Amino acid sequence: MAWRADIWDRPGPARPEASAQDAPSGGPLARFLAALRAQGERWGLWLPVAFAGGIVAYFALPREPPWEAVAVLAVAALWLTALAARKGQVSLSLIVAFALFGAVVAKVRTETVSTRMLSAPASVTLTGRVERVEGREGSAQRLTVAVAGIEGIRKGARPDIVRLTVRGAETGSLPGDHIRVRARLLPPPEPVMPGAYDFARAAWFDGLGATGFSYGAPERIAGPSAGLSARFAAWLARARIAIAERVYAVLPGRAGTFAVALMTGERADLPDDVVEDLRISGLAHLLAISGLHMMLVAGGVFWGVRALLALSPALAGAWPIKKWAAGTALAAAAVYLALSGAGIATQRAFIMVVIMFAAILLDRTAITMRNVAFAALVILLVQPESVLSASFQMSFMAVAGLVAFYEAVRDWRDGRDRDHGGGTVRQALRGTGLYAAGVVVTTLVAGAATAPVAAWHFQRVAAYSLLANAAALPLVSLLVMPSLLLALLLMPFGLEVWPLRVAGWGLDAVIAVAHRVSSLDGASRVVPAAPGLALVLAVFGMLWLCLWRGWVRALGLAAVLLAVPLAAARVPPDVLIEREGRNVAIRNGEGELAVMTARAGRYSAERWLRADGDAAMVADAARRPGFSCDRFACIAQLERGRELAVVTHPAALDEECARADIVVTTFKLRRDCPSAEAAIDIWTLRDNGAHAIYVEEEGLRVERANDHRGLRPWVPR
Repeated sequence: MAWRADIWDRPGPARPEASAQDAPSGGPLARFLAALRAQGERWGLWLPVAFAGGIVAYFALPREPPWEAVAVLAVAALWLTALAARKGQVSLSLIVAFALFGAVVAKVRTETVSTRMLSAPASVTLTGRVERVEGREGSAQRLTVAVAGIEGIRKGARPDIVRLTVRGAETGSLPGDHIRVRARLLPPPEPVMPGAYDFARAAWFDGLGATGFSYGAPERIAGPSAGLSARFAAWLARARIAIAERVYAVLPGRAGTFAVALMTGERADLPDDVVEDLRISGLAHLLAISGLHMMLVAGGVFWGVRALLALSPALAGAWPIKKWAAGTALAAAAVYLALSGAGIATQRAFIMVVIMFAAILLDRTAITMRNVAFAALVILLVQPESVLSASFQMSFMAVAGLVAFYEAVRDWRDGRDRDHGGGTVRQALRGTGLYAAGVVVTTLVAGAATAPVAAWHFQRVAAYSLLANAAALPLVSLLVMPSLLLALLLMPFGLEVWPLRVAGWGLDAVIAVAHRVSSLDGASRVVPAAPGLALVLAVFGMLWLCLWRGWVRALGLAAVLLAVPLAAARVPPDVLIEREGRNVAIRNGEGELAVMTARAGRYSAERWLRADGDAAMVADAARRPGFSCDRFACIAQLERGRELAVVTHPAALDEECARADIVVTTFKLRRDCPSAEAAIDIWTLRDNGAHAIYVEEEGLRVERANDHRGLRPWVPR
């Protein structure tokens, strides 16, 4: 099927965008429609967008759709595809078909995963095989364990994979070991407030059935022989540990933990202050092994191999050395994927690299918007849940923005006469200037493309990201990554010391840049959480800007600008209640969130403050005026004269039920509170998740986390 398009299914070849003389005279709407018709093959770029839209629609459903409904969608999608195939064009029917296919694929993926999740907290003795070890021995470590058995939990109800934190013990556990350990297991965390990020949904697709902590050091035991794939995975995991140990032998400090994160994907040992500096300065993307790192490794191998082969004029003239270099780069990327732990973001980057270098092998242009669209479609076919993740959204928004900018620059350069004359010094200065400009422009374009996604997911904007990236990216691309790649190549021969030291100098400089930039006034700006529709509008507008050509693309700014007031129109809740009732926040008379306590439910309180656009620490929010507490209860005055009572002891229940409008108890209510408009006990919270309450003129509006989550497989019933 050709990548031509006529959205109105009219036959005829695609043509360039209409000129002013060819523009229809029917007014702005007619000119707009004509401009869309003239986009030609660009219509095909919207197929992955439609596919992603179908996936998002599936996850937005209030309940899991039955297979009968999914079968109807599949049949409709096939019928629409057949209609489009008869015309040989990317038509409206095909775009709708891809949206339906997206929903079908998401349903199939959900049912295929079918993760068994722990239903309630339990103290157990479990046995299993260690699949992954995060953190250095002697410090807190996280073990990912494939469960063989759990005492007291029948096989059909026990989780297959659990993640345990082991503290204060010399674990000595290595990937592939069989262990027995006494542990406290917990179901995957639920959203901290209605509409917040759903950890349980992510755990479902990761196959993770429980998290928890051990009561002591795991005991090694004998176990059955693992299969070939499991043994290979264990060997790779041990190889990553060995690489980390070799790195720490040369770089024992912060630079060493940073180098290990870039080489093996293990970030558990990075100091918290370094991670926070990287986040505030806008350099946190350096920690995730994604497109930047994969391209630096694969691109470095590609250019290095091609340069070596080009030293022989006879070889370069007689053989396709560019393709040989591309094949070698693909192999290097595959090795890096395996050694770095093959995280989700790394897998996506690898797929993009494969498509790019496959284009070289097939004598096609490597960097095109079509390749970006194809990579997105492949990833969504395999992992449709990725469309909900910040890493997927930011990766493809950044790449789409950069490729769109690259296309615009290429079109501009094609229309100019380029003079590359001048002496060696002039050419060197020109190349240096172009590289510096490229770093600045790349940071600006990628930052602008990803800003809406970052603000929506993290409620944080790095104000000086351009400054930090302009200083750090040359160090990473020209010094750090080439040195780490060379260290990996020389490690089997014991010659990695000097490359690692050079990389360490570069990483120390990056850490210093992050710390300096993060220390500037206003370096981090916290923004309130926005409705999902605001993100959809902003992303749609950015895609409209990137995927179309000509003047019509500028209309995407309207959607982006419309998202701004929509985000600002959010009405924040007046009361937030943690799922276990251990912490509560209220909006006080100054419009700020006041937290009941800083001793319990801290993580939920931190997320509440960030969602409110509040940069305060939990301890500071707990000192704000709002709550008056004694041994039995905490009282707070709300808007419109309402009163909230959080009752922690049954002795105070009668008194608070008689006067409070909202009663929250940390124990089970055994009788009604007839005077209260809302009475919420511990069982209500555990059944329905965290609560948000809005005090309105008409009365109280109560939202529950599980109402937003719907009746889905990852939501406990």
